[in-house]
Amino acid sequence: MVMDYEIKLSDDQSFIIVRVKKHLPPQTALDFTQESVDLATKHDIKNYLIDVRGINNKWGVFETYQFAQELKNYGRKRLDKVALLVEPTDETHSFVETATMNQGYNTRLFTSYDDLVAWFKE
Repeated sequence: MVMDYEIKLSDDQSFIIVRVKKHLPPQTALDFTQESVDLATKHDIKNYLIDVRGINNKWGVFETYQFAQELKNYGRKRLDKVALLVEPTDETHSFVETATMNQGYNTRLFTSYDDLVAWFKE
C-alpha cells in the first residue's frame, strides 16, 4: 500500500520529518500526528517538520478548528515545536497555524528549511 505521507527521522536525529504527498483529510493528519509522536517519544524528540510543499490545504474553517482541538487526543504536546514547510506563494496553511496556535500549540509556517532548523535549535 502506498502511503500518502512518509515519516522519518532527520539525518541528525534532532527532529521528525513528515512528508505529505497529497492533500489529506484532517483524520489522516491526526493519524500521522499520532505516528510521528510515537516515533518522537522513542527518540526523545520534541520538534516536527511537516513538509507540505506543493500541496494546497483545502480544509474549511470548521474542519481546521476541529483538527486543532483534536490534536491533544493524538499525543501532541503544547511545548512541541511544529514547523509547516510551505511554498513561498502558498497561504492555504495559514489558518492551520492560527487555529493550532489558538489551542496553545507551538506551530509556525516556514518557506525556508534553514530557517525552521534554526528555530528548532533556539
